[in-house]
Amino acid sequence: MIDADTFSKIVFHLDEHQRDAVNCDVNCVVSAGAGSGKTTVLAFRFLRLVAQGRAHVDEILTLTFSRSAAAEMHQRIHLKLHEFQHDPDIHEELSRFSDATITTIDAFCSQVVTADPTRYGIAGSFITDEDANRDMAESCFHLLASQMEDHPGLRFIAKLYAPEDLLNLFVTLAQQRFHPASTFDAAEQTEMLNRFLRGLYDEQIGTLLHQAQHLVQMTGSGKVFENNCRAMRSLLDAQSMLIAADSPSEALALLESCSVRKCTGKADFVPLCNQIIEQLQCTLPLAATVCAAVRDADILQMLYEVLQRYRELYLSTKRERGILTFNDIAQMARDILIHNHAVRSWYKRKFRFIMVDEFQDTNDLQKDLVYLLAEHMQHCNATIPDIRCLSPDKLFFVGDEKQSIYRFRGADVTVFKSIGEEIASIGGRTISLRCNYRSEPALIDYFNELFERVMEDASEAYEAVFERLESRDPKK
Repeated sequence: MIDADTFSKIVFHLDEHQRDAVNCDVNCVVSAGAGSGKTTVLAFRFLRLVAQGRAHVDEILTLTFSRSAAAEMHQRIHLKLHEFQHDPDIHEELSRFSDATITTIDAFCSQVVTADPTRYGIAGSFITDEDANRDMAESCFHLLASQMEDHPGLRFIAKLYAPEDLLNLFVTLAQQRFHPASTFDAAEQTEMLNRFLRGLYDEQIGTLLHQAQHLVQMTGSGKVFENNCRAMRSLLDAQSMLIAADSPSEALALLESCSVRKCTGKADFVPLCNQIIEQLQCTLPLAATVCAAVRDADILQMLYEVLQRYRELYLSTKRERGILTFNDIAQMARDILIHNHAVRSWYKRKFRFIMVDEFQDTNDLQKDLVYLLAEHMQHCNATIPDIRCLSPDKLFFVGDEKQSIYRFRGADVTVFKSIGEEIASIGGRTISLRCNYRSEPALIDYFNELFERVMEDASEAYEAVFERLESRDPKK
């Protein structure tokens, strides 16, 4: 056991922000730029939790995104503990270090799934193989095409895509959406889409009629103005038909026959008139597009029937062959933790602390997984826990929004940005490791000057916000 005073001396050489992160006793999100010593912080934090008797090595779940990062993390943590093997308690912890869970998120999800794979009809001997799964999805599409070649839904969509593009569309849909824990019902999906389309149609027609009324009430002159008003009066005269949407083909023909043009000249009415025209030029084509979708609602149901059959073929083949993707594994792991309360409670008891590195490369799904594991023991509802239901000191996230590189696998940097706000809202902390120890100070000055200009307009949620780096003492 290493007491707090002794440990303070051990981490004295760390900078102020690094020590702050190592010693933080509440849920914490650490923003750590390149070269800022994040792995050092994680290793010292692991040491602190073990050395001060707060957890055994097998009670700390340490997750990262890539296998190389997990291997490095495993080595660095082991070496850090080994430095203090003279301490009897740490010596004992080193003897059980092989039981420590320092791994990738994908590998941990696989562990969860092995606890309950038969829930989805998957044998426990499943494999994870992205390439084999794609080949299987392609085979299922070819089988679908042969079984449903005369189906109007498949014939309709086949007219819209080249054969190779259609194949890729179905395969991508299977890999991203049709996992064993998913649900899909053609009739239900059709009803939901029809409700959505009708609501969107009502909204667009209401906006269009309002804009048309505004235009015809104006006082103006000229042939273009008169033609614009004539077109808008035709819409207003047919507003009962348009609102009822009983005859979408007739409504679509009327919408497509209407067009408006901007007026020219210096008359007083022209500026306001042209503002309305600009609005109409946006609303008219959108209303027509939505109207066409309402008209073609029957074909949408047929398309959903095709998708449902493809999903059935794909998932039955997946169950038969036991071939899963990383997305399958993650989706199933989340579903198991939500619905299998025994498994969820076991993991919540097992892991006293959770540390997640490279969190900028995760997404909402992986955030849900961590929240399920960090939930208070007394809570266990069949849903993702609210931030207020989490243990107050269990989570420790490390990431750098500027280094998110796995968007092709669904990574969403906005998750990392928002989780800091959530954690802070319940008494947690956000800490920034500002000093880059890897690069020369002159380079850091250059980077600060360059990227402050490059990132100055980062107004979107998915854009990284500029934060100046500090540099080490040039003499060190």
